[in-house]
This record gives sequence, structure tokens and C-alpha cells, in this order.
Amino acid sequence: MTERTTSPTPRAPHALTLGAALLALHAVTVSPFAWEDVPWPRAWLRPSADLVVMLSVVCVLTLGVGARRRIAHGLACGALLMPLYRFGETLLPAFLHKEFEPWVDLQLLPGLLSLVTQELGMVARWLAALGGIVAVALLYALLVRVCATVVRGVDRPRVAVGVLAGCQTVAAAAFLLAPTVVAEGPSLWRRSMLGAIVDDAAQYLRGGRFWLADEVEDEIAAVAARLDRTPPDLGVLDDVDVYFLIVESYGRSVLSGQVPETYRDWLRDFALGLREAGFGARAAWLRPSVRGGGSWMAHAELVTGVRVPDQSVFELLLASDARALPWLLRERGHHTISVQPALPIEAWPEGEIFGFETEVFQPALPYRGHHYHWGQMPDQYALAYLLEHVVRPATRPLLVEYVGVTSHAPFKKVPPFYTDWTAALAPGAFAGRPALEYDIDWASLATHPQVREAYLASVHYSLRACFGFVALLQRPSLVFVLGDHQPPLSAPELGAQARDVPIHALSNQPALLERLATAGFREGLEPDPTLDAFPGAEFIFRFLRAFGAPPGSDANDGDGR
Repeated sequence: MTERTTSPTPRAPHALTLGAALLALHAVTVSPFAWEDVPWPRAWLRPSADLVVMLSVVCVLTLGVGARRRIAHGLACGALLMPLYRFGETLLPAFLHKEFEPWVDLQLLPGLLSLVTQELGMVARWLAALGGIVAVALLYALLVRVCATVVRGVDRPRVAVGVLAGCQTVAAAAFLLAPTVVAEGPSLWRRSMLGAIVDDAAQYLRGGRFWLADEVEDEIAAVAARLDRTPPDLGVLDDVDVYFLIVESYGRSVLSGQVPETYRDWLRDFALGLREAGFGARAAWLRPSVRGGGSWMAHAELVTGVRVPDQSVFELLLASDARALPWLLRERGHHTISVQPALPIEAWPEGEIFGFETEVFQPALPYRGHHYHWGQMPDQYALAYLLEHVVRPATRPLLVEYVGVTSHAPFKKVPPFYTDWTAALAPGAFAGRPALEYDIDWASLATHPQVREAYLASVHYSLRACFGFVALLQRPSLVFVLGDHQPPLSAPELGAQARDVPIHALSNQPALLERLATAGFREGLEPDPTLDAFPGAEFIFRFLRAFGAPPGSDANDGDGR
């Protein structure tokens, strides 16, 4: 008769070993990221409400259920989730000055990874991705071992009761001294990610996200109805090239702090060069729905008239039958072109809704030079290529959307600028080092003392490239130079206006600029700082009313706007 054997019960850990495991879990749940404005000693000393809750649950389950292995894995998953969730909770406000919306922002994770690895080659990107996966796997394996130690320790009633009593004591003390566990403020608690998850889920349910598709469909229908009531005749632009030159991160923040005079000096210099080239100017303020990032959403809103505040709406818009401004001009014979140096793809079939006949993305731009932090190439190179290879050979009127790259965060490299634009396309023009370089990366962007200086230098370069490009245009042209969204810089003195972006209208046909007088644009290159911004989704209607109605008419879109 065979004697049955059972595996021996794992020995309970020594008190010091259990204490070290608990300290390790505490460190995982409270350690701050580099961009968090929390001193490390203070962060380490603040108790974690999440850890208190998780340990209490583990004690109860271990005494009542057993199943140590499953409980250890559950505790490890919870301990890993807390810093991952805090990553989003702290990253978005620090870099994009917007709240973390997990149901939306998780869709942007691939773009975020691309952003951080922009300066790496393809092999290095794959190695970095593999390294990240391996690092998370190793961290999880280590956490499982730590959590298994904790579970074995609290498997004894005395220890479990002691840990529960300790958790209760910490909770009672923290509540007595600082009665909130959610607000960061002066609380003794480290911000609770469990509380944040519950709060975000409640906001998701209250916000009616389940019915988002119906809401977007209704808005698209309402916009289509407004377009039907807007004068459709754009004949005044039949022989005119139309440009949208979008400057990355160019926002009203240039007017914050001690910057306004510097900004005005820039615009005075640019205006002089434009006047010499025969271009007049008007300016206004625009307020996109997105905050701090999501350039593609701001672009979509501008040309469709549909509010695009997040990625979910953008995806629904792509799948809709909405009409976009490029289609309207394409139907009148314009060659519609999208130039985006930062897009590392040959084409974007999903963007058919926007009506661009030709797409000039990164692979189509034969740049050979220093690798810059976003889009690889300088704005001047891409615009010089556009001028030489698209604009000058054109036999049809153009509608061009150009999406800039140099002024993208983290603003670490500013290229050299060539007053002779033909030199910008010469072999080796940008092979050397940048004209300016700052020791700024994504981890230090939120707190670096030179970040505003670097931002101003990069946005000045992009504006110089855009206005310099305009001054070289010889054909009848109508140009809009505008920002896509505000930069990731704090400007609390501007309040809600911090979301505004400047929009400059330029033309060598004075009659076209006159048509913008009733569209919120004031004469001159500098936007009037006392003026309010109009919504980004309103632009297409103002454009169509200005250039679709007879001069001097007061036609509107039927909504009194």
C-alpha cells in the first residue's frame, strides 16, 4: 500500500523578512516619478491608502480562504497597477496640462511610446520595447515573490491580526490628522489610485460615454445642416492657393510672464519682411477643444466644424461621412495636399474623409542630416522642399496643409536657419550640430529651469520658417499660420485663455483679407490680446462666410453666428 505524501507547508518568514517585504510594497505604491513635484523623503513617509486596503483584504482572504498563490498574484497585480495608473494620473497634467481620462488616453499609448522613442532608430526602438516588456515581467515576478512572503507571513492568525491592527492604526491616525485620501493638498496620505480609479469610473458613467457614438452622429448631422445653410460658392478662391501652416505647440502662452515684448518684436520683424513681399496680415485667437496635445484632433476640428475633444470622437469622425474643407476646394479644382514631416508612413487611407489628394509624409521627404527630436527634419527643410517641388511646379491652384515639427516638445534642439532658402536643400545643409541645444528630455521637461527659454527659441524658429516661406510665394495666395494647441507649459495667469492659439491670415490679394474683417480677424500680424478666441470648430463656417458670400453681404449660416 502506497503512503500518500503532501507537500510541506512553506515556513513562515522571519519578522524582519516580512517587514522588508511590506516596506518593498510601500515603496512600489508611493515612490514618485521624476516629473512629480513631490520631495522624495516626503513621498516615502506618507502612508498609502491603497496599500492599507490591499493588505487588509489579503489578511481577511488568507485567514478565510487560503489559496496563497492566487492571493499573492492578486496582491502583485494590485501593487503593479497602482504605479501604472499613477503614471497616467501624473504624466498628463505635467506634460499636457489636462486631466487623465483612461478610457481615452489609453488609446494614445502607442503615440506616447513613439513620442518618447523618436530619436532612436528602428532597431533601437524594438530593443527598447522588448526591454520595457522584459522589465515589467521581471518587476512582476519580483513582486509575486515579495507578495508571497507577505501572504505566508499573514497566514498565521496572530500576524494577520497584528497587520490588520497596524493598518487600522495608520488609517485612523491619517484620517484624524488629514481627513481626505483623494486630494493631494496637505494630506498625509499619498494620493490613492484606488480612489482615483473609482472616481474616474464614476465620471465615465456620469458623462454618458456609452452614448458617445449617438452624440457624435448628432453633431455631425448638425454641422452638415449648417454647411448646407452656408453660402457654398467659393469662386473667389478659384485661382488662389490656400495654405494652412500649423505651428506645433504655438499657443497664447507666448504672452505669459516676461515674454510679450519679445513676441511683439518677433512679429514686427516678420511683418516687415511680409510687407516687402507684398503680403498684408490680419490676426485672431482660436480655441481648440483639445488641451496640451493631440494635434491631429485640432486639425480635424479645424476643417470639419465638428468638435473633437478626444481620441474617441476622432475615431468616430474618421468613420463618418462628414464633409471637410479640403473636399470643398478639391471639388472646385484645387490640388489638395497634406504635408506632415513627422508621419513615418507612406499614406494614411483612414484620412480619406479629409479630402487630401496627395500626401507628403516623412518617407517622401529625402532629408539627410542631423536627427532632430521630433519629425527628424527642421521645418525650414520641409517647407523649402514644399516650395521647390510642389508649389513652383504646380499647374493648378493648391490647398496645402503643412504640420510643423521643430517646435514640438521637449524643445531640446533648434536647427540652423538659412536666409538663402536654396541653401536649405543643399546636401549636408543640416548635417552639423543644432544651432542651439538644451539638456532637456521628457523626464525633465516639466521642471527644467530652461524649458521656457527652449520653447521660445524653437517656436521662434518655426514661425520664422513659416513666415519666410510665405514671403517667397509668387502666386495669388491666402495663408493661415496658426497654432494647434497650447504648449505643455504652465501659464496660470492666463486662466482659460491659456488654451488659445494665435491664427494669422496673410495674403498678397488685399481684397481677400478685407473679407475677414467680419470674421473676428483684426488688422496686423499681432492678435489683439484683448480679443476673445472663437472655437476651433467655428473656423470652417467663418471661412465659408468670408469667401463664399459676395463682398459686403451679411449672409450667415442660419444660426445667427
